Amino acid sequence: MAAPEPNVRYFDARPTRPHRWLLVGALTALALVAIAVVIRSTTDWFDSDGGSAGAIAAGDLPQASSEGAGGAAPEVVAATDDDRAAASDLTSVVVVGDSITQGSRDAIRYVLTADGFTDVTVDGVPSRRIEAGGGANPESGIQAIYRMLAEGADPDVWVIALGTNDIGKYPTDEEYAGLVRFVLDIVPDGRPLVWVDAFRDDYPDDSRRFNEVLEGELAERDGTALVRWADAVTNDPSLLRDGVHPRDEGEAVFAILIAEALSDLT
Repeated sequence: MAAPEPNVRYFDARPTRPHRWLLVGALTALALVAIAVVIRSTTDWFDSDGGSAGAIAAGDLPQASSEGAGGAAPEVVAATDDDRAAASDLTSVVVVGDSITQGSRDAIRYVLTADGFTDVTVDGVPSRRIEAGGGANPESGIQAIYRMLAEGADPDVWVIALGTNDIGKYPTDEEYAGLVRFVLDIVPDGRPLVWVDAFRDDYPDDSRRFNEVLEGELAERDGTALVRWADAVTNDPSLLRDGVHPRDEGEAVFAILIAEALSDLT
């Protein structure tokens, strides 16, 4: 008898308070700016000594502060043109993801625009999977990429943030690998690509399994960077509000990790 299919939870990051931006939009934007600038001015997350392109060194990830309210505030340094020079060759980007991407879309747009991107498209859909979807289900990531290509999308770089809703749904590494290869096959050859790995605290072993397969497949493609989001939230679980979706601070970190990986590609 075949083993029962795992009961996988899906997540929806749509706002539970629809009037939030009407009430506190300006304050939220200012808070996001402050978080992003502080993190970028005080943290060096990338391992410049080797490893996969764009890979995040776990030991360099931001840690929860042990300073009390009376601790010295970090110096806030505004980004300069020199700080953003590494990303100057890339000006357009498409980000394809699920509810994590959807919830972080404002942070992604802000950080990438600050880094010199002039054309930022963020396409995140709750419960989106890599291949399964369509019809009565959310559009899949592959369907989204095909749609955007048909509409004429031709960004300098693609960012893929998919896999969270596929974790625990496939019994073999080869099936996970097939999903990743499907995406790599349809992204235009020669275009740089960044993929953000996945994390679910209810499926820790399957999360590691998917991420290991993902890293192996990406290693075969030139011009590709891996963002270790799973390492970031494992090092600081407070970035997440429910074991999967980021809080406001987590959204800023999610966006900045993408920006750093894009800079590492150039």
